[in-house]
Amino acid sequence: MSDAKLFEGVPHSDDPRQRLFLKTIKQMLEEDDPEDPLVVVPMRGFPASHPDLGWLQDGIEGFWKGGHIKDIDELKEVVAERIGHAVQRCKDWSIGLNDNNYLDVRFKTKDDYGYYAYEFSCQLYETHPVNDPIGEGVKVIDDHE
Repeated sequence: MSDAKLFEGVPHSDDPRQRLFLKTIKQMLEEDDPEDPLVVVPMRGFPASHPDLGWLQDGIEGFWKGGHIKDIDELKEVVAERIGHAVQRCKDWSIGLNDNNYLDVRFKTKDDYGYYAYEFSCQLYETHPVNDPIGEGVKVIDDHE
């Protein structure tokens, strides 16, 4: 795996919509048992209620096209591992390659006001029409290998 980090330089935003959550975590840490320590995921990245999907999409596409990883399965693992570093309180996610060779990214988040669901696709390969005047056929050109 490459030393490059996906979503490096993600903008950080303190989210006022997380006040109750942060207050609860603070209380839990104050009451923490040293023999059974509480592990807290740091709040960093985009707020749960409004992540920048274009920024995330550009990051994934640039990471792939930059040659940091050569294997789709490895890319899916890295995206799954790093999405929680880029978006606050990411609860559930799925990453998969669809029939059109786009990487589909879906995730859910939560803040004090509710739950949110997001999805977007990343174009990993250049596509070109294949002698098809009405544009129904597409040839996938993988210049990544």
